[in-house]
This record gives sequence, C-alpha cells and structure tokens, in this order.
Amino acid sequence: MEIENIIRYIARAIGLKPSVMRGEARLRGLYRIIYSKTIRGPCEPDVANRLRGAYVPQPFQEEGKQSLTRRTWYYSSDDRTTPVSAGLCRVRAMDFTDQVAIVVGGSGAIGAAVVAMLAERGALVVAGYCRNAAAAANVVARCRGMRGSVVARQVDARDPQSVDALVDTVAGEHGRLDIVVFCAGAMRLMPVETLGIAQWNETLMLHLDGAYHVCRAALRRMMRRRYGRIVNVAALHGLAGGPHQADFSAATGGMLGLTRTLAREAAPWNITVNAVAPGLIETPQLATIPEEMRAWGERVIALRRVGKPEEVAAAVVFLASSLASYITGQTLVVDGGWRMAP
Repeated sequence: MEIENIIRYIARAIGLKPSVMRGEARLRGLYRIIYSKTIRGPCEPDVANRLRGAYVPQPFQEEGKQSLTRRTWYYSSDDRTTPVSAGLCRVRAMDFTDQVAIVVGGSGAIGAAVVAMLAERGALVVAGYCRNAAAAANVVARCRGMRGSVVARQVDARDPQSVDALVDTVAGEHGRLDIVVFCAGAMRLMPVETLGIAQWNETLMLHLDGAYHVCRAALRRMMRRRYGRIVNVAALHGLAGGPHQADFSAATGGMLGLTRTLAREAAPWNITVNAVAPGLIETPQLATIPEEMRAWGERVIALRRVGKPEEVAAAVVFLASSLASYITGQTLVVDGGWRMAP
C-alpha cells in the first residue's frame, strides 16, 4: 500500500488525472510511464508529452475472438502507436555510443571480454596492457567491425606517471573520459610461512597500488565533467580469503576498501565507483591452481561449474552503464553461488 501511495503521489506531481490512478492494472501502467522518463530513443517526442500519456483501452484477439480489453500506456495523447513497453526494451539495453573507456588489463581474459562488450555497445575503448602486446593486438583484431572501436595502449599500473600519461592522452584526444575499468592482476599460490617480502610487495603494488593510481588519475578527469563510472575488478579472496593466497587476499581486500572510500568522495561529482569480485573463472591463472582445488571449488559452487570471463564482464559493463546510476560503493560478487553472504 505504501508503494502504491508513492506512485500515486508522483503521478499527481507530474499532472496525471486522478481517474487513471485506481486499480492494480492501472498502477502497473502508472509505474511504467513514470519509469519511462529515463528512456532515450527516437520514439520520445519529449519528456513532458510522454509523462502526460493517455490511458487508452485497446482490444486484443485471443484464439480469434475479441474476448478481453487490454489497457496500455502510450507516450502521449496524440501518439497511439508506440506503447511504453516498447521503450522499456530500449532502456534495458546498455548503450555506450560516443563514450570513451579505458580498460587497464585489457589484454587479459576478463579485461578482453570487458573491452569487447563495451565496443559491441558503441564505446571507444582503450585496451591498456603492460607487457603482452601480442595479446592486446588480438583483442583489437577480434573487435574489428563492432559498433565501437578499440585501440591498444601500453601502461604500467604500478607506475603513476605511466597511468597519468595514458589518462591524459586519452582524455585529451577525445575530450572526455566516461568509464575506467581496472582489472590488471596476477595470482601465485604461496603458503604464508614461505611467502617472501618481495612477492608480498609485488602483489600489493600491482593490485592495490595499481588500482589507486588508476582511480586517482581517472577521478581528476571525471570531476571536470561531473560524470564518470569506475569499476575495479578485485576477487572473492578480498571478501573470504584464500589458502596460500595471503598477499592476493590482502591486496584485493584493500581494493574493496579503496572502492568504498572513493565512492563516498566522488559521489558529489556524479561519479560512481564500484567493484566486482569474481570467484573461480576460466582464465589462464586458473591453470596454476592444483586440480584437486578446482574440483573442490566446483563441488561447493552452487551452479557446479567454473565461470566464464564474459559472465564477469557482463557485471562490469552493467556497473559502467547508466542503468547503475544509483549504485556506488558496492561489491558485486560473481561466483556462481560459492559465497552466499546475507
């Protein structure tokens, strides 16, 4: 009842007649027309017309007989050809046309999937790589012919000067920077009693320092336009820990804390900062863990399988889209139901 009252209150605020606000079916239609104000497409004449839409009964056929009456919301009283339900399909399709994105770690399995999904949806994507130029070139080749475009640029996330140079160059060339994804990383199994300080520092420098350098450089540019989407790809280890992975768990846990802090600081500039925490994903790194550990993981995962890079990329791309405009400071776990936290 409280939700119905809220919907009716909004309807009165935008000038809809009280006669169209009664009944469950009408409430559903009312919700659709209010929700449709976020739709961006060729069928909208303007927001005001759409919100003042008429509530018109339309007959439909069932098994060849006119048996029931369906009531449908239309964009305006003068436009009876485009129902709101058609527009809702568009709002659910993530579109990044003309947006500029940087994916640090874009030559890796998950990073390459993120690059491809953004390019498929119209973005201009810079795939950042550190050493593997051949893998980055393959990513660019696979994305040819997509709606957007992809270029590869070298960057070392551990070096703040290298990161600043990349961000400044991309933003300077295109006049904007909308999306930054950090998904560079590596994992090596080592019991804590034999974990050397060199490996500890190297892991933290790549994951935690790298995320800090990338986010800091991106925020400076995004604050100027008062818009931005930052997504850090951490790992489930940052939430639950992992045996023989003290350095990796500490680094990715730090990334999650950094994400929450930056989300609070960046919110006044309409910038969201979120994280994705993958579980067991089919990447080259997965081949480095013992087979029995993989088999154990597949047994305890609710979906009984290892995830795909594209399934992680889908979560990243969602958080980078306008559909996630009211989500910030969150960690989206993509683990097939391995760790089901309340």
